[in-house]
Amino acid sequence: MSSANQNETRAKTFENVIFFRVYLDSVSEQAKTTNVYRNGRQQCRIRVGYIAVDANENQVLVDDSQVRLIFYTGGVKIWHGNDWSNGATWYSSFTDRGYTWTPNDMAEAKALQDDIDKVLSENINVRSLTMLRPGGKRRIQSLTSEAPEHSWDPAFFEAMVEETRIRAAADQSTHEENESRLVAGCVNGVSPDANDKPIIIERHGRQYNAQTKIFYLSSLNDFSEDIAAELASAGNNKWFMTNHINVDDDDGMGNGRGQFNSKVSVNPVTPPSYPIDYFGDFLERRDDHYVLLDTYVWWGSSHQMRATEQYIHLKVAGVYKKLLRIVSPDMTMVCLYWDAGDVGAEWSYSYAGEPGSSTLWHEVQTIGYFTAGGSRIFNSNDLIGWMGGRIVRNQDGKVTIGQIMSNQHLQIDDWNGRHRSKNSVNLVVEDEFGNFHNLRLYLPTGHYNFNYVALQKR
Repeated sequence: MSSANQNETRAKTFENVIFFRVYLDSVSEQAKTTNVYRNGRQQCRIRVGYIAVDANENQVLVDDSQVRLIFYTGGVKIWHGNDWSNGATWYSSFTDRGYTWTPNDMAEAKALQDDIDKVLSENINVRSLTMLRPGGKRRIQSLTSEAPEHSWDPAFFEAMVEETRIRAAADQSTHEENESRLVAGCVNGVSPDANDKPIIIERHGRQYNAQTKIFYLSSLNDFSEDIAAELASAGNNKWFMTNHINVDDDDGMGNGRGQFNSKVSVNPVTPPSYPIDYFGDFLERRDDHYVLLDTYVWWGSSHQMRATEQYIHLKVAGVYKKLLRIVSPDMTMVCLYWDAGDVGAEWSYSYAGEPGSSTLWHEVQTIGYFTAGGSRIFNSNDLIGWMGGRIVRNQDGKVTIGQIMSNQHLQIDDWNGRHRSKNSVNLVVEDEFGNFHNLRLYLPTGHYNFNYVALQKR
């Protein structure tokens, strides 16, 4: 028996393919199914193993450009490259975009979404799911007013979440058992490469190490597809594909005539739509205002000002999922500012911080001065410099919404002295799975007197 790959030659022209396999983690997995969020950003991982040979059965190491993913039905090539905005509904790439892809987490999220949908379909009072922190009591902490304490009995919601956790744990156990059997059940000397182990094929007394390539596949489609692969030889118009439906191919070696039958199924999953509770810790719900719980970061008695920060997160079944960034057309979409005008005595001004970022988003181009009786007291840049961003740099995975407010009689003007106000903005945040979540951030009026930031779904 000769040593593995003894007579390798690097060339793009070859005569035959003696091994060709499409799989997930283990090369022995045949016709398995995986999920990917249907957002065009998250990617699932598909591996392809292959051995090309010349006329003398010497291995030919083909170029990456010669192997591509195709649709199992019809054999059409899936668009390949790093341009994810060209209008395709399926995208194949050698580049991992870095989004989290954990099929078990996706199964858990889907189970929880099913529970949420069931609750809504049965018309159960959603208020039992959307109130204060479990078991906690919070008091309104306004500069000008207080409100009664509110409490919440979370028994129903906790029971629902616990049921989901039990189901997810059972799914995980079944997955691990199946994985062990698959690895133990490898045939014909084929080793799994879930941990980048080589695939070694023995043929006619010789050993070959298969080439392997990892593809990252994303989708915007709303239905499942079976995914196969194609290997093209340069110069002699030979193509080899794994979509020969009538070929019995349990070991990846095909029928001996260059025809193979191997695929994986990819199921695009609609991104979950979570209730507002999942996106923050709330001080209270009052008159349909979900008021974010705030944390004091600065107090200035000389200016009768205080600074607080609130945190938008994504917490699913008791587990925090990372938020990656704010997705907004421009930075002016993030800031809130409002005052009570010439006759009032309260104002609020906010900024935002992306997860893990040291840069603050605020209205530097629009808001100029805080004035009293036409006199400029200070400008917005000074205000942010004094009081902004005390905690934002440490909040990885969360969006920070900072708020500076006062009882002092001030008016907010632009650089040209015109009065400005904006008490509501649409905010889109992206999670670690590439899903977008559409939220509305606003300063509730009336009872709250601009001293709190509220959040709602949109």
